[in-house]
Amino acid sequence: MALLPRRRAREATRQEPPVDEPEVVVRLGFATSCPACGGRGYLDHIDVTRHSQRQHCLTCGRTWEISEDGVIDLRE
Repeated sequence: MALLPRRRAREATRQEPPVDEPEVVVRLGFATSCPACGGRGYLDHIDVTRHSQRQHCLTCGRTWEISEDGVIDLRE
């Protein structure tokens, strides 16, 4: 004789909640990932007056300029 009733097994049709992609926050002085290949970015130059920074990718070699609004220029 059990003191508590048994729990019913949960059905296998349980839906997972949707996963939101994390928002990329650009902060001056911190490298971001490459917009072309997703590789690691290396910080080359910070322009404080324009609130932008120039970076290059260690994987594919592309360079890009990024501001707080997003990618300004992507070069090969």
